Amino acid sequence: MGQLTKMVCDRCKQKFQGYMVEGFTAGFYLRGPAPGNWDRWMSSEEKVVCDRCMQADPRYLAVYGPLPQKEDD
Repeated sequence: MGQLTKMVCDRCKQKFQGYMVEGFTAGFYLRGPAPGNWDRWMSSEEKVVCDRCMQADPRYLAVYGPLPQKEDD
């Protein structure tokens, strides 16, 4: 599923791992060279925001809602 990438979130400053393949990401949100949807929830200083931070942002939640929680088996 693409290349595993180790990064640091610009919002919480925590290290995390995610995947990137052909302009798509999993595990984080990346500001692109042109303005895009994720810019709406990022400050001008943020380039990389982890899933945990983005999905806790009230502005993001107002549009996408919370992710379903996985039930324990």
